[in-house]
Amino acid sequence: MTASVYLLLMGSLMVMVLVQEPVWADTAIQVPSDAKSRCLEGSSWSQDCNTCRCINGLAACTKRLCPDLPPQCYLPSVSLTGNIHCTAHFKMWSFSAVRGECYEFIYGGCGGTDNLYGTRAACEATCLNQSPPQEECVPGTSWSNGCNSCFCSEGRAVCTLRACLTDGEAPSDPFAGLPPGAECVPGSRFYENCNWCTCMKGGRPRCTLRGCHGPAREVTECEGDAVWRKDCNLCHCREGVSVCTKKACYVKVRK
Repeated sequence: MTASVYLLLMGSLMVMVLVQEPVWADTAIQVPSDAKSRCLEGSSWSQDCNTCRCINGLAACTKRLCPDLPPQCYLPSVSLTGNIHCTAHFKMWSFSAVRGECYEFIYGGCGGTDNLYGTRAACEATCLNQSPPQEECVPGTSWSNGCNSCFCSEGRAVCTLRACLTDGEAPSDPFAGLPPGAECVPGSRFYENCNWCTCMKGGRPRCTLRGCHGPAREVTECEGDAVWRKDCNLCHCREGVSVCTKKACYVKVRK
């Protein structure tokens, strides 16, 4: 970090303001004095590759020579208006013109701009010209990646972020001492569809009976060291998120 000095003219007084900001080469400070530069006190924003802060009602901006980037690389990753709450949880990438690099963030699923990429490679190909831009996937397709589900949106891969458990990581014998057919370890609590389930003595879950609307959702929430079965797969709780093996399960069909 380095200290930048902002000079503001207040009446007949020249005020010097010291602001901590990242180190950048060939950086100068531009303090516009025209009426159009008025802003909300205390706010900050990016302008191309420069950073602006509002001090005493005036915009004080760094004045760097910005590289010649595609227009979308100067956009924010997400642009939302109004009281919009996005609840998805996707790992995505965006380019920061201020930092001069691609960065990873969690995308809520709505309000995305053209400065939004499914991988670091796609981001760098567009904004850093490190490789030829190419479509990542066929729009409308979906697939599995380990225990995660992915779908293709406008040529970009968007995937869930569940931690995947391999067969080798599964507990050796979590159901030792339980009756045959036990579905969970007593005391375990986990979320299935729209209901919370508690594993009772004997390894059988007892769940709330809420009516679930819409398609069934995957189990993604749990408590403590919960362990339970999901079809032929074994799940256990890791920091509040279910982690399951991903084996193909065969269901017997009655004739």
